[in-house]
Amino acid sequence: MTRLIRILTCACFFIAVLPGVETGGAIAAGKSDCILFSSDSAKVKLQLYKNSTVTCNLPFRFCDFEYNKEYGVFLWGDKYENREGRLKVNSDGKIFIWGDRSVTCLKNGLLPGYGTYLRGRKRVATIDFLSIAGSVYKLYREMDEYNELKDKFDRINNSLSQVLKISDKKYLQEEAHKTSIYVNLQNKYRKKLIIFSSALYAYQLIEPIFMDIPPEIYSDSNENSIKFKASNKSITKAFLYSFLRPGRGQFYQGKTMRGVFFSSMIILTGFVSLDLNNQYNRDVVDYNLCMDKFSSASTVEDKRKFAASGSLLWEKVENSKEKRNRSFYILAGLWGWNTIDTLFPGDKSGSNRNYSLNVTPLGCELAINF
Repeated sequence: MTRLIRILTCACFFIAVLPGVETGGAIAAGKSDCILFSSDSAKVKLQLYKNSTVTCNLPFRFCDFEYNKEYGVFLWGDKYENREGRLKVNSDGKIFIWGDRSVTCLKNGLLPGYGTYLRGRKRVATIDFLSIAGSVYKLYREMDEYNELKDKFDRINNSLSQVLKISDKKYLQEEAHKTSIYVNLQNKYRKKLIIFSSALYAYQLIEPIFMDIPPEIYSDSNENSIKFKASNKSITKAFLYSFLRPGRGQFYQGKTMRGVFFSSMIILTGFVSLDLNNQYNRDVVDYNLCMDKFSSASTVEDKRKFAASGSLLWEKVENSKEKRNRSFYILAGLWGWNTIDTLFPGDKSGSNRNYSLNVTPLGCELAINF
């Protein structure tokens, strides 16, 4: 656990001081109070903000521009990737655009989702914060149970060294053996939760590196002009984002409600699957312990008693196994649906869509417009 904290701390520091990911571009321009903002693609929107906010469709001419002052710049469009960064024009007319992804990563490291929230992706930030907080709380509860089992094991061992009667010693030995198995089982479950929580934390920590790319600019023959490069949204990127972190591809494509649905449902199903898998392992342990007693029983009456108990415990094992497998199937189905959904992006408004995929309780519908 200490090693994991050190690794994450080093990652935060490395991201915070890494300058190479921040470069957006720089071009020379003439000195003027007005600058023409344009793009190499149609239907691109620009938001420029400092003390106040200006939102416009490109091309757009902005006057009363202050030199040597930083402006926030946000570029977006239904078919284009969101780009956000900082813009400054020096007194000599040279234009600089860069990003602040390292700051976002650092803020996410200090408080999960905080940097993402300040970037304007509030739903993503809320999901990150709630999922990590839930996993940490779950880990805290399971750590408590692990410590209680460990304390119980230590108390049994202390009592074992003090008893003199053979019957009492045999009983305590059986309890110590059973408790040690539970301790090891709970320890494995605790480690799985640590890995799960760390994966959620690590992803939101590094996500700004590839999601908050600053705008790219062209060199233009017109001196008092900034021309932006609009990057088309990629189905491949959306597929990979949703494969690595369910719902992220949908957010990238502008399908916000689907992103919320897949992100929350798969996280919840993941927690349930971990719990059911742990319960199944506990039931298997109880059955095996009962069968050990059956094998060591010396009388027919004891064997019958343990055989009856074993039969009931085996039914419990089968029942918990069925629940666990069902949860795994649901998790795999949601994950697969989540990735396949990114192959049918459409546009943000839902119009001009060549194809669409709709999922209903009765099945799937694929509609193609000619």
